[in-house]
Amino acid sequence: MIAKIGAALKTHVRLHMLFLDNNRITEAGAVSVADCLKNKQDLRVFNIDNNHIGVNGAAKVSEQLKNNYGLSKLYCDANVIGPEGCEKLAECMEMMDSLKKVCIENNDIGDRGAVALSKALEDNDTLLSLHLENNNISREGAYTLGEMISNKYKLSKLNLNMNPIGDEGFSRIARGI
Repeated sequence: MIAKIGAALKTHVRLHMLFLDNNRITEAGAVSVADCLKNKQDLRVFNIDNNHIGVNGAAKVSEQLKNNYGLSKLYCDANVIGPEGCEKLAECMEMMDSLKKVCIENNDIGDRGAVALSKALEDNDTLLSLHLENNNISREGAYTLGEMISNKYKLSKLNLNMNPIGDEGFSRIARGI
């Protein structure tokens, strides 16, 4: 079914928002999603929350999103992407100069994913909201996130709930804020 939707969307050139949350999309379905993202320069909001795209699905979607410089909101909560999938998403975020909101909650990205995101978002001056709840981010990840947010004057929302950042990690986040 997702392949048919993807095929239909492939010809729709001026798509601005694509919401695919809670659709039981797996890695195989993510290939079809990625295929429909080709040449979607007008896409501003992409939501693939609460599916099971996994590492390979995140890699396929990220590969296509690299060509979309105008994306402003990316939602990829609860997709079992882990640190490797987060690194793939981070690679495409480096290209996006208008990214305002990033939600990658409940993906067990750990410190490795947090470090990748920190590096990718370091030069982004449009980020308003970053949601990384329940990702097993500890002191090391909190340290790099704290460094990254220290120059994010527009950042108004930061969600790090349910991560074992501890006192030292929080101290670094607090210095960044």
